[in-house]
Amino acid sequence: MAIGIRSQAVKEEFKEHAREEQVHAERIAERVMQLGGKPEMNPAMLTDLSHSEYREGGAFTLDREPANPCAAPSASRSWG
Repeated sequence: MAIGIRSQAVKEEFKEHAREEQVHAERIAERVMQLGGKPEMNPAMLTDLSHSEYREGGAFTLDREPANPCAAPSASRSWG
């Protein structure tokens, strides 16, 4: 969930990443089947088989505009 002045842009970005991850998951499932396996499609089983822990995230609050949205400090340092 994204809340605040820039939330619509963040929501759209999340949707794009979700679409990309769905395509990636489908490609992996297809490859597993090509290799003679059976991909696990049950989300409950995926958490049991996972090597990492899933935790519910909180909301992103974007309540103000950045001072200069075109010049992020990390980007300016890497190009400078």
